[in-house]
Amino acid sequence: MPQSFYGLATSEAQKRLVKYGPNKINDASHSTALKILLRQIKGNFIVYLLAFSAAISFAIGKVETTYTLFAVVFVVIFFGFIQEYKAERAVSALKNMLTAVTLVVRDGKE
Repeated sequence: MPQSFYGLATSEAQKRLVKYGPNKINDASHSTALKILLRQIKGNFIVYLLAFSAAISFAIGKVETTYTLFAVVFVVIFFGFIQEYKAERAVSALKNMLTAVTLVVRDGKE
């Protein structure tokens, strides 16, 4: 019987389990609301651009423009947060619906 149909020997599977750990899918995608919020602030170029514009407006004495720009920054962050939070919940719900099933062959037996 060719090796690909024979599968791993039980002893080899035990060695690999010790060396590499269990063969499971990690759920590393779960983020807290705070992490999502920080991602919206740190990873959004438009937030930096608007905040910089607000700082310049403040420096030249345009206080109304400064308030308006900061309001726009908060709106951008808020809607980005809501969208990403809902998307993360949807992905999590889809992951919960899926079941990972695989066929294992050890010593030529399923």
